[in-house]
Amino acid sequence: GTPQASLEALRAALLRDLVTKLLAPAAPPVVLPPTRSAPLPANDLEPAASRPPPMVRPDLDGFSAEVLAAARGHAEGWPGNRKAFISRVWQAIRAARPEWGLSEIEFKGMLAEAHRAGRLVLANADLKDKKNLKDFEDSAIGYKNTIWHFIRIED
Repeated sequence: GTPQASLEALRAALLRDLVTKLLAPAAPPVVLPPTRSAPLPANDLEPAASRPPPMVRPDLDGFSAEVLAAARGHAEGWPGNRKAFISRVWQAIRAARPEWGLSEIEFKGMLAEAHRAGRLVLANADLKDKKNLKDFEDSAIGYKNTIWHFIRIED
């Protein structure tokens, strides 16, 4: 809205616009209708079975409880020192809780946060068995100066 194309004219127009907005009475907020990512069907009677489930993110306590329950089914070792590969627990959680809509990175981030908050215990691998190398690589979570591979199950 400037009559000239100079820097001073542009600066004056911006200041004028700012002052006008600050002094103008507050207008009611404009509420836009929600947008849909998919086009509406012709009759808008989309079957409920074809709709994706709504995403519901868990809180830290609920997330930790679900992870520990899934880890118990994949844990190896002797009682008191059982551990489950993070990658195997991730596969189980992804299949059991699709409504969470978590990516693997989000899952690992939430695991690190749950560990930091004391809700569960992550452990690193001391001696790596070559037959499980893929599981070690897929399970790795780097946090500060530590790399975790397991979720510890304390029975």
